[in-house]
Amino acid sequence: MNWLLAYFSIGILFNFLIDLLVDYFEKTGYEDINEMRFNTFTKIITTIFWPLAILFIIVVIFKNLPR
Repeated sequence: MNWLLAYFSIGILFNFLIDLLVDYFEKTGYEDINEMRFNTFTKIITTIFWPLAILFIIVVIFKNLPR
């Protein structure tokens, strides 16, 4: 049971970090903030499948690195 609580806690922490990142972009004047915000359904799905979300973010970062 402890591993299940840890799994969901990491998912909730991941969503919190995404919200903090969007807040930072909002303060710095970045455009299209509303498209970055997760709705409730997306937050639930991200909490459940957070390892896939992290993998997706890593792939996008490596694809956008300057060569």
